[in-house]
Amino acid sequence: MRPSSVLFSTFTFLLPPVLLSTLALYLYPVVLRCDFPTPPPELARHQNQQLGQDESSISYAAPFRLLVFGDPQLEGDSSLPNPSDPIFPILWHLSLISRENAIRDNVEFLRDAARGLIMQDLPMLLWTYRKRLDLLGNDFYLAHIYRTLHWYLEPTHVAVLGDLIGSQWVNDDEFERRGWRFWNRVFKHGHKVEDEIALKGAGGRKGEVQALGGDEAWSRRIINVAGNHDVGYAGDLTEERLVRFEKVFGRTNWDVTFELSRKEAHGNSTSSTTSAASPASAEEDNTQEPPPNSENAQSPPSIRLAMLNSMNLDSPAYDTTIQSGTYTFINENLIAHASPLTPSSSASRHLTLLLTHIPLHKPLGVCADGPYFSHSETGIGEQNHLSRDASRPLLEGLFGMSGNPYAAPNNGLGRPGLVLTGHDHEGCDVYHHVPPDVTRDGDEWNAISWKKAKRLRGMEDVPGIREITVRSMMGEFGGNAGLLSAWFEPGAEDKEGGRWRVEYSACPAGVQHFWWAVHVTDILTVLVLLASGIARLVEKPPPPPEPKGRNRSKSRTATPGRRRTVSEWENKTPSKRKTASSTPANGELAAPDVKPSVEGAQTSVTASGRASSKRLEQVVKKETPRHRSASKRVKEGDDG
Repeated sequence: MRPSSVLFSTFTFLLPPVLLSTLALYLYPVVLRCDFPTPPPELARHQNQQLGQDESSISYAAPFRLLVFGDPQLEGDSSLPNPSDPIFPILWHLSLISRENAIRDNVEFLRDAARGLIMQDLPMLLWTYRKRLDLLGNDFYLAHIYRTLHWYLEPTHVAVLGDLIGSQWVNDDEFERRGWRFWNRVFKHGHKVEDEIALKGAGGRKGEVQALGGDEAWSRRIINVAGNHDVGYAGDLTEERLVRFEKVFGRTNWDVTFELSRKEAHGNSTSSTTSAASPASAEEDNTQEPPPNSENAQSPPSIRLAMLNSMNLDSPAYDTTIQSGTYTFINENLIAHASPLTPSSSASRHLTLLLTHIPLHKPLGVCADGPYFSHSETGIGEQNHLSRDASRPLLEGLFGMSGNPYAAPNNGLGRPGLVLTGHDHEGCDVYHHVPPDVTRDGDEWNAISWKKAKRLRGMEDVPGIREITVRSMMGEFGGNAGLLSAWFEPGAEDKEGGRWRVEYSACPAGVQHFWWAVHVTDILTVLVLLASGIARLVEKPPPPPEPKGRNRSKSRTATPGRRRTVSEWENKTPSKRKTASSTPANGELAAPDVKPSVEGAQTSVTASGRASSKRLEQVVKKETPRHRSASKRVKEGDDG
């Protein structure tokens, strides 16, 4: 079989599984049925009827859809050998060779250099190139996750919960290079949140307030949270590291509020395009459909995103000024401008989402990472959770919860909300609460698995809040992504009631080995097809097929070893019969004995039965020029 045929057969064999695996990789949200949680269909239909929309215009998507990632940890040149080092360091042994040395010493130097080159330098060089290829592939693997989910799921917001890069110890140039990879490879077409938005709440002022869905640019803004590998723990966090992070990835402490318009609050599941900060727009909306009461108009349902740098909440800290600034932001911004908890307000209309890196405190055994602290000379060197003392101000201050219903507004139930954290690569889902069997004035917070807290979540007098630690998006942990949806379920039309509903699901892309395998087999399949085409061009064309039927005898005229026809035998027999009798002793040419040949031909034709009598007569009469000339000479001799 020709090489081109073998290669093309190999291509046709590889094509079906390669196509299926490629489609499965690039359409994995469809294959795994990943999607944002959606409101109940009954709610969407009810909202559609209230707005008088057609059945075809019903939107089942939640108005707030957050695509959230944890700990991408981009590695870089710090994991590679120093580029200024020589490629083959062991060859310095050659400099020891000298004419002044003994031959035995020079041979020993050469032996050491050859051994080191084979055993050390070459393996290190191969490892370096493999590591560079791995870093490049990891960037495109993470980019594949973000690009595919963003295209298929259409989130309204995107967040990364810290550890954007792999080390806080890199120099500024390497930090810039990893930042470039983050924005130009992994999260291509995304950009950081503008300082004009993040600084709106600086100096104790209330943060930016926008209409939910009013600015479509939020789908391309990446909300970045600072992690320990970005700025360091409390003992490593310096002003220089904080400044360079905020320059490349955005501010670390800020908040923004998204409000639903009154129509959305009463049933529109789609996003409003009316700016909540525009008085003219608000006046126009109120004119079209007056609110039931003034309080309802003053407190539309809202979602507040609070981004917090939790790396220096615990002590001791290297830079106490930065730590003091973090607590000032918590007290003067997050808590001071939180929704009120007075009995006249409906706290359930305002949802708070806290995005930070280090998880809140929880007992050992609840999550993969248990409580752990280590200290260095400059402060905290490592920690798995916030301490109990650092977690409590967030639960009781930001969310307004308390175990004592008589000492806190809203009976200590606080504000509805949810905490999103990273750091623990395995991920976790817990419910923080005050156990009902604990004395209420003790405020002893506890945490258990979210699935095991079903009974506690149903107890209306027990304060509690959910914390989701998003599993890492690194390939080692399955390329995970979190999908969080929030929608408002309105209450009765004549009351301000209603509440926010928050649901969460995960969508893993699979380990990076599958991504590598698919692309390697894709490349090999294309190369096999190209090789098949090249082989077909350089190969000689095959011989024409052998004819069948009556033309078979004609096609064999040039084939050696076949049986001769009668005419061929007649023509060749005289030339091969050079006996002594054909040449006289006197040197004169004698006439050939033609008659025996003809008779033999007659006998052969008669015996075989393969020639007609007419053909035989033609053979007998036929004489070659050589025979005729010989006969003529013999006849002339007889006449003489």
